[in-house]
Amino acid sequence: MNKTPKDIVRYQKHYSEKRLDRKLVRWSRKAGKKVVYLALLLYYSLTDKHTPIAYKTIIIGALGYFILPLDMLPDFIVGLGFTDDFAALLAAYQAIKASITPEVEENAKKRADEEAKAKTEEDNLNKAKADAKAKAEEEAAAAAAEAPAEEAPVEEAPAAETAEA
Repeated sequence: MNKTPKDIVRYQKHYSEKRLDRKLVRWSRKAGKKVVYLALLLYYSLTDKHTPIAYKTIIIGALGYFILPLDMLPDFIVGLGFTDDFAALLAAYQAIKASITPEVEENAKKRADEEAKAKTEEDNLNKAKADAKAKAEEEAAAAAAEAPAEEAPVEEAPAAETAEA
């Protein structure tokens, strides 16, 4: 898929800063560091006062496309879902790269690293919670196995009636 800046501009209506943040928080791990970095590079270029308006329209379109969950390749398709997003972001980057300042690059890199670190911390917390739950379940099962079995009340069989002849 080869997106051109002209194609990308039509997705502008889907862009908002809040929706971009939400997308990054929910999908950054699945999207991958390169996709996240490109999205952030474009975002910081968008907020840079030195970026020409024509470039900003391309950026907004590319970020709008990135935000859409159901685009050419839906994001939930493992291994493929973000390839079209990457292509759109890369096309926009190629179109505007002459205006990207070192400050924009540094801001994007810093935020991408923060996103990755937050995801790692979240993974570690989730793993610790899962480990604690598994340990508690194991301890409960072990305690149940060690506890003396409660004896069920034995019902006495009715006495056999003897027939006296």
